[in-house]
Amino acid sequence: MPKKVFTPLQIVNKLRQIERLIASGKAVSRACKQAGITEQVYRRWRKDYGGLAKRLNELERKLEVRNRDLGESLEQQTATAEILSVISTSPTDLQPVLDTVVTSAARFCGAYDATMFHLDGGSLRLAAHHGPIPSPLGLLMPVVRGIPSGRAVLERQAVHVPDLQAEAEEFPEGRAFAQEFGFRTTLSVPLLREGAAIGTILLRRVEVTPF
Repeated sequence: MPKKVFTPLQIVNKLRQIERLIASGKAVSRACKQAGITEQVYRRWRKDYGGLAKRLNELERKLEVRNRDLGESLEQQTATAEILSVISTSPTDLQPVLDTVVTSAARFCGAYDATMFHLDGGSLRLAAHHGPIPSPLGLLMPVVRGIPSGRAVLERQAVHVPDLQAEAEEFPEGRAFAQEFGFRTTLSVPLLREGAAIGTILLRRVEVTPF
C-alpha cells in the first residue's frame, strides 16, 4: 500500500487538530491516534511546521477580533442612522428621538430594557423607556450615591451593579427601586455635555446577568 502524502496545509490542520485535543486534556499519544498519525510523525511535523500552525492560529484570532470590531461599528452606524432618520422626520418633537435612542441603546448593549433620565434640579426625571420592566411616567430619582444612576451623574462615569437587590449597604436607595420594580443587574451611563452630566441611560435586567 503506497504511503499517504500530506500537503503542507493538511499537515498544519492535523497539527492544529492535535493541539486542540491536547488542550482538552487528551494525552499526546491518544490525540495523535485520533488524528490518524503516529506520535513520531507528530513531533517531526511540529518541528517542521509548528511555526506555520502557530502563525495561522494568530491570524485567525486577529480575524475574529477584526470581525467583531466591524460588527460593532456596523451596529453603531445603524443606530446613528436610525436616530438621524427620526430627527429628520420629527425636527420639532424630541420624544421620538429619545425613544429611538433608548431602543438603540438596548439593542446595541444586548439588553431588553433601557431608560433615559434627564437631570432636573436635584433629581433625575424619566425621559424615555424601552422594555418590559415598569417605569412609571414622571418617575423621579434623587441624585445620590446610593442610586447607580445618581452615582453615575455625580462621578461622571459608568456604574455597573451585577445584583442591585443584594447591595443594601452600597446602594440602599437603588436597592429599594430594584425591589419595587423587579430588576437586578444594572448599568448606568452618564450623558455628558461639555464635561457636565445632564442625565443617564440605565440598562436593566430582571435576572443576575452582568453586562
